[in-house]
Amino acid sequence: MIAAGLRLIQRHATWALIGGGLLGLLAPPLAEALRPLLIPSILALLVLSLTIIDGHQLRITTRRPLFLAIAVSWLMLGIPLLMFGLILLLEPSDLWRQILILTAAAPPILSVAAFAQIVGLGATLALSLMVVATFVLPLTLLPLAALILGMDISAELSAFLLRTVGMLGLPTLLAWGIRRLLPPATHRQHARELGGLGVICLAVFAIALMDGATERLLEQPLLVGAMLLVAFAMNLGWQLASYLPFSLVLNRAEALTLALCAGNRNMGLMLALTVDMTHPAFVTYVAVYQIPVFCIPLFQKPLVERWLATTADDTAPEQRRRGH
Repeated sequence: MIAAGLRLIQRHATWALIGGGLLGLLAPPLAEALRPLLIPSILALLVLSLTIIDGHQLRITTRRPLFLAIAVSWLMLGIPLLMFGLILLLEPSDLWRQILILTAAAPPILSVAAFAQIVGLGATLALSLMVVATFVLPLTLLPLAALILGMDISAELSAFLLRTVGMLGLPTLLAWGIRRLLPPATHRQHARELGGLGVICLAVFAIALMDGATERLLEQPLLVGAMLLVAFAMNLGWQLASYLPFSLVLNRAEALTLALCAGNRNMGLMLALTVDMTHPAFVTYVAVYQIPVFCIPLFQKPLVERWLATTADDTAPEQRRRGH
């Protein structure tokens, strides 16, 4: 009975997260009560994601180390540096400066492989990019936060490093232990149930994120609206900025997968790593950011299917000529 319920939840992951966010907005006391679970839910989701990772798929992509290094460098260094150039031109306030850089510097969302499958792309490349980018984050976030955001990390460098390593290292150790205790067949057999648990963690995360969001929405609707527009603009903008150059050297499916990773960033992890170091309104932005993450794939899927079908049509005559 429980297993069937978890499988049902997993099938309706998008609506579970949207429902959680709406519930948090409509029931502020519930969001306040779940606020202490915000970071634990992120950690639990990371453990579950690493537990059900298909090691064989990862090994397939790591056979192209140069490509993987270039792609991750673009995601974790190239995009933040381009955003820094934009910030120099716009000279935004501290809040917007933090929003722009921390979004650009974040790794892809943990569920990006599932989103890749939803829109009609392969999950293997998305999974590899997410894993590698997540684990290089401690190397890229520290200089970006110190040099670009001007955060006084030097005053609490050891605490920041400990938090960063702990947020990534502890879930990795737990996932490794679970994978060692349980045979691979068990992971595959119960992947959907584990996915359902992950959706529950996402729902708790979505509700907890809304603590204070209702009050801010009522008091500063223009600010929240601007945050929503920026979230959509960065998601779509970085997808386009990634697809256009990489489509010249990659096949269309790979370029679209890289673009998907560039546009959908793990802001929950960034919030956990920079807690007490960012503007109080940053948590509201992280809540608003989830809207494009879960809405854009709904209209992206038919476009991706059409682009990939066009590619297949273009290559078919050449394949027929080779057949002759």
